[in-house]
Amino acid sequence: MATAPHRGCSKQIQCDARHPLLAPNGCVYHSVIYNRMKSLRSWGGALGIRQEHRFRSTFPGGILKSHKLTRRARKIGAASLLFATLLTPVAAADDKKPASPGITDKATLELMKKQHEIGKVADRIEEARPETDATGLSGFYVDAKQNRLKVYWKGDVSKAALQAIEQAQAKGVTVEVIPAPYTRAHLRAEVKRLGEVNMTGARVDGPSLVSAALKYDGTGIVLGVSGMSANVTTADARNAIPGIASAVETEVVPDEMAADTSRWDDIRPFYGGGYIERRVNGTFAGSCTSGFAAQAGGLTFMATAAHCGTGDHFTGAGTYIGATAGAVDVAHDTQLIVTESAPLIFDGGSIWNERPQFTKTVSGASGTRTGEYVCVSGALSGAACPILVEQTGVSYRSQSGLKIDMVRGGRETIPRRAAAGNGDSGAPVFSLDGDARVVIRGVQTAGTNVPELWDPCEGVPGEGQPGGLAGRRCSHRIYFSDVTFTMRALGITVRTG
Repeated sequence: MATAPHRGCSKQIQCDARHPLLAPNGCVYHSVIYNRMKSLRSWGGALGIRQEHRFRSTFPGGILKSHKLTRRARKIGAASLLFATLLTPVAAADDKKPASPGITDKATLELMKKQHEIGKVADRIEEARPETDATGLSGFYVDAKQNRLKVYWKGDVSKAALQAIEQAQAKGVTVEVIPAPYTRAHLRAEVKRLGEVNMTGARVDGPSLVSAALKYDGTGIVLGVSGMSANVTTADARNAIPGIASAVETEVVPDEMAADTSRWDDIRPFYGGGYIERRVNGTFAGSCTSGFAAQAGGLTFMATAAHCGTGDHFTGAGTYIGATAGAVDVAHDTQLIVTESAPLIFDGGSIWNERPQFTKTVSGASGTRTGEYVCVSGALSGAACPILVEQTGVSYRSQSGLKIDMVRGGRETIPRRAAAGNGDSGAPVFSLDGDARVVIRGVQTAGTNVPELWDPCEGVPGEGQPGGLAGRRCSHRIYFSDVTFTMRALGITVRTG
């Protein structure tokens, strides 16, 4: 591995052209902390956001501890970092961490505990599936409240899948196998084809296809069309948009284009759920949220949404995080930033308010099924939970291109409350594994352009709210990637602790 100066600066980087995830020149920034202790050209500073920051340090014995610092203390952060171990920690690593309000209530924890066990059953069935157009798995529906898993299957169920089902039933999980007319592989291929042929990603006057999704029960696909009446029929849509004709059973619903959607001042190793911003030639070019720590080939990464833009990424206070790796999973809207990362995510309040920040340890990763409940932790909106998974296998084309195998969900609260909005893209989507651990499900990627589905933003106020940020809109409905597809596409694993 050679060391060479980076173009345009004197910092040293390490280069290894053999690594598949690095940039084309095979280079990655060496581990340095690049602090800019000056005001930033960002809306965060313009809004006068008061923040609570943390320095982290490794104590003797490798125990990671957290320290809360005020913005005033942050001004002397460069010096304070050298003496961080002398500060009084908020909580030792083996102390019970404080639970974040509204996200770890007993009912939600119990529900997700059951869901976690049902998910293991579904994982074993997934591993056992012989999936072709002719026979195989069609889909799942998880009903954690009833401790039930519905398995939809075309043709004869494989012996390995039957064995997994019998083992689950012996442990008290009710598993129901239901015949289906299509396999998931067949429906996925058709949804992808229709998206590639019909979705442009640009707003058009008149009827257009804006989304396509698998039905979880394997009975067909659902196509979302814009520019047509609320009572649109499949026949009407096919007449108006000839390209959506399909041999697969199709349901048409009115829809609108998905809208592409940080905490403020993290330090190395970086956590998921933190505020990140991209800069081009030193100029602010947009803000998003860090997702989850990943690893491959001896390198560590931080995942975020691909539509946030590739290049150099920084924290809100100017600390350099890293550059985008060469491989980007555009189809599942995920990119990797080459950096030091830790298997933890931020929880609790957003960068806007005075609610304290918490952290949760990542214990694993899992695919997502219809009927499950998840949470999201965006830097601008804070943590939101529970979110009911309404549909999997969703394809849509937003301003940043065609996305496939995505998940759509809605925050299940009365009255309705927003789950995420602009600036939360890339945020970790997860399920709870106890009160201090989480299972990564993916990264948040989009919201909705349907005004009737917009909700007042939580955390950083949005457009139309007092002191709101222009262009920021929020909704209880979100889209997110399924981490299992991203792991396969990029050859990574989620870091766990």
